Amino acid sequence: MSASSDPEFPQVNMNVLSKLNVSFLIKQYGHKVEKCFDGYGCFPIGEPWVKFPERPYTIAPFAPRWQGINICLYTKDNLNNCEAIKDAIIDLDNPADPNVLIVTHKSWMPASTDVANARMKGAILGQFLYKLEVSDGNDLNIHIIGHNTGAHIAGYAGNEYNRYSTDRGNPRTVNRITGLDPASFAFENTDPRVRLDPTDALFVDVIHTDALPNFGLGAAQQMGHVDLYPNEGFLQPGCRQTVFNYITDPVLVDVTQTRFSFVEFIYDYFGCDTYRSAYLYLESIPKAKTPIADAPCPMQYFRCPSWASFQEGQCLGDKMSGLGPDVPDISLGASAGIAWQPRITAAAALLPDPVPERYYGRAGGDILQACRAHYFLQLETGTGGFVPLAGLNAWVTVEVSAVGPAPLTNEVKLDAQLLRLQPGTTYPFMIPGTVKGTPTSISLTVLRPLDFIELIAKVRYSLPIKEIRIRNLEVRNATTITSATNR
Repeated sequence: MSASSDPEFPQVNMNVLSKLNVSFLIKQYGHKVEKCFDGYGCFPIGEPWVKFPERPYTIAPFAPRWQGINICLYTKDNLNNCEAIKDAIIDLDNPADPNVLIVTHKSWMPASTDVANARMKGAILGQFLYKLEVSDGNDLNIHIIGHNTGAHIAGYAGNEYNRYSTDRGNPRTVNRITGLDPASFAFENTDPRVRLDPTDALFVDVIHTDALPNFGLGAAQQMGHVDLYPNEGFLQPGCRQTVFNYITDPVLVDVTQTRFSFVEFIYDYFGCDTYRSAYLYLESIPKAKTPIADAPCPMQYFRCPSWASFQEGQCLGDKMSGLGPDVPDISLGASAGIAWQPRITAAAALLPDPVPERYYGRAGGDILQACRAHYFLQLETGTGGFVPLAGLNAWVTVEVSAVGPAPLTNEVKLDAQLLRLQPGTTYPFMIPGTVKGTPTSISLTVLRPLDFIELIAKVRYSLPIKEIRIRNLEVRNATTITSATNR
């Protein structure tokens, strides 16, 4: 693919396939590698917009008239003149609810063209928001939500909003940007100017649901002040359905508002993980018509450096003891900004930016009913008994009963896990539950595979379970069982 015939645009071959070629291109053309548009400034395609291997080449965006942007205002007075929105998204009967701007735009193939046009789309949206705010005469509480490539468009919009207002002597910053599974292709591990980053708004929160390394559509890289990783950020429960399950799932059919087609099944099959970020956010919005509106499920996520550390309970701090301050947690989705409200003010904007944080939590596979409470269990073995030096192999299954606000009850089951049990050792588990509540009983089952040494030597291994401790992290109610026995 060759560059444009525009006389100000250098005639260079953009099929650069090596770092040497990219560096040579930038060094040779440097300041000339850009395209300018009246009212929107110039868009360079040199560094940092080119980086090998993440972004080996790029092109200038198309002119604004080719972006196909449509902006529609969705309010209680304008329900039918916009792109259809499920009533599960927002309850417009609540006077506190905001007005919603729906932004649609044209996508281009190949993907590299769509990536290049994202900058222009963000610039158009950023300037529109500033003009809207000025015409309104009030400081608007602007919250931009974007999915996949749209998350980076939201970042560009926030950056342009700040630049455009500053150039007019009225510097402003977008209050909040929520990135729903930001796209990885041509964005991950690039310069912050190229992708969504914390400088684009006073508060940037990101939900990662398809960040499987090398295969996911979403980026695993932290891009916000707060990055949340449901189920480690990839391979979401409930995805990879069969055709039969897809056809017969009434919730999925109702949410997507579509009749079954094989093409859409394939589209949803491979896009299921990344779509979960949007469904989780929708579920978090307070509204009367959501199926779980009355369920006490706060969608809490916990700060932790890694998924493994979270699963082992290493980041829960005093949540297990119930004493003193806790390790900070945050609610996923609409309520995430509450904990950061001091940042979303003019005074707080003068404070230094905090270190970006990772948050982990569990989510279920039910669309719009995926919120889960967290039960942390610790299984401690005794020092008696008779086990081989290498430990005792066993399948461990745990079932927990918990009582929540009537009439809600909870049956939580830890799927059987093969462990090598050792005397005097504590084994941690993180179990998701459908509602928060007080644990009332624990049922422990330990099944051991057939051991030939036991058969030949005619001995029987045994290992006492000293104690089982379980705590609901959302409500801090604990249950402890001592002197349990294996069976």
